[in-house]
Amino acid sequence: MALTFLFKADGSQFTRGLEKMRGQTKRWSSSMSKTIATAFAGGVVIAGIKKLIDAASDLNETVSKSQVIFGQSSDEIESWAETLAASFGISKTAGLEAASSFASMFQILGVGENEAKGMSKELVELASDMASFNNTSIEDALASIGSGLRGEAEPLRKFNVLLNDATLRAQSLAMGLTDGKSALTLQQKALAAYNTILTQTEVAQGDFGRTSDGLANSMRILAAESENASAAMGQKLLPA
Repeated sequence: MALTFLFKADGSQFTRGLEKMRGQTKRWSSSMSKTIATAFAGGVVIAGIKKLIDAASDLNETVSKSQVIFGQSSDEIESWAETLAASFGISKTAGLEAASSFASMFQILGVGENEAKGMSKELVELASDMASFNNTSIEDALASIGSGLRGEAEPLRKFNVLLNDATLRAQSLAMGLTDGKSALTLQQKALAAYNTILTQTEVAQGDFGRTSDGLANSMRILAAESENASAAMGQKLLPA
């Protein structure tokens, strides 16, 4: 009987010890869960802040670049870029970057600053219409247009734009850029390509506006406006 009592006593102590251990483990687990959750939340906040700051920094650098390229017209270009999100599903940063790249190319080829400005704006807006009409990304359309202006015909084929040598020669002749006998210069090719792109995409022009209420274009608008909002919020964080 003594042995039985001792065993029962020891068993009770063992049970109490086990329950105490379980309680400690549960409290430790709960504490660790809170710590991990806090750390994770902090990481998410930091990552979010970094994203805002990066967006603001990218915009500032793009604005600075556009000011150099467009000179006295830079304020006009920046105001235009602010309207692109709602009208063409393109963020301010993306619009300024694309317009600056096109204008820089045209200016290198000898096109005047004011003319280069108008041509660049037209191509950025056209890229949105081409993307909408052909169900592809605006980035792809912009890249394809840039390739076409540089003499690469293949990227624009998916948009049904053909920039072969015969087409460019005929367009240059029609524009009065050449006599039709001598080889085309880089400037003549680029200007002929620009006009050919506009002519051959006529059916797509205005498509974004016509279908802006559709899901695809609504999502483009939302993404562009979200990017603009991130850059605007990041601007307030940059001084800190």
